[in-house]
Amino acid sequence: MFEENISVMKSSYLLEATKRSPKINFESKGNFCISGNSYIEDPENFYRPAVMWLNEFLEQNKNEINFTINLEYVNSSSSKIVLNMLYAIIDSGVKLNVTWEYEEEDFDILELGESLQTLTQLNFNFKPIS
Repeated sequence: MFEENISVMKSSYLLEATKRSPKINFESKGNFCISGNSYIEDPENFYRPAVMWLNEFLEQNKNEINFTINLEYVNSSSSKIVLNMLYAIIDSGVKLNVTWEYEEEDFDILELGESLQTLTQLNFNFKPIS
């Protein structure tokens, strides 16, 4: 269903955003970004290609990852998948830097980031956007 939006470029993974699904941009240099909305009907199916790409990347690369997450709205199923991606990176032993961007007044998204920080025991860089 989402395959038509996927663009694979030289070991990078790019999926453009829609109204209900986020933009996913994973670069082979270790710069990862998920941004936009994530309230899709079947998040497991939607994120599967990104998770597969991530797992292959982690098998072949041990360089530092800078992961920027800027979600405007996210359902609980999608947030669980993002959490599992973070765990996969942590379990691989790769150094992970997470920047959590959120609208200045969006305390729900800020709280989600704080929860993920607690669960992963990482030090997120929280960046409010006005």
